[in-house]
Amino acid sequence: MCRCFVLAAFGFILYVSKYASGMSDEMKELVQMLHDTCVEETGVDESLIAKVNAEKVFADDEKLKCYIKCLLSQMACIDDDDGTIDEEATIAILPEDIQEIMGPVIRKCGTVVGANICENAWLTHKCYSEMKPDVKQRLPFAIDLRLSLVFFLGLYAHLDRRYWDWRRLTFPNVHFG
Repeated sequence: MCRCFVLAAFGFILYVSKYASGMSDEMKELVQMLHDTCVEETGVDESLIAKVNAEKVFADDEKLKCYIKCLLSQMACIDDDDGTIDEEATIAILPEDIQEIMGPVIRKCGTVVGANICENAWLTHKCYSEMKPDVKQRLPFAIDLRLSLVFFLGLYAHLDRRYWDWRRLTFPNVHFG
């Protein structure tokens, strides 16, 4: 699948909600594009995504699992062949202040292995969510599917066009000033 949308941010997510007010319009557009792409690809019921975001309820639904896998895949955070999460690559694209908080969580969770690649992504994201109470007081907002994507894309000021070119990724119809 084309990785044109890498950014659009495990996130997951992606209704650009009240928490997204600090994002640029380009980031918001990319986040929404990734969400829309993964919803279309998987056919997930968006109410299941909302339940994860609002209540931290991870429904045992194959489409939800594959939605999370789709997001991670678009961000090049999961190996599409064996479902292994690339912890160091995931951490490396985070802003430094978030690396300090999320790095230990990402390393501790590693790849939670399930029955298939989609389940690996789902279980691993569930692990991140369960670890959230340990870091909640240090973060300005809860880690949920909407914001995971933002975290895992380097976010806000860390969007560097050269990095994405280096990764051979492109952003259609997005102009960086």
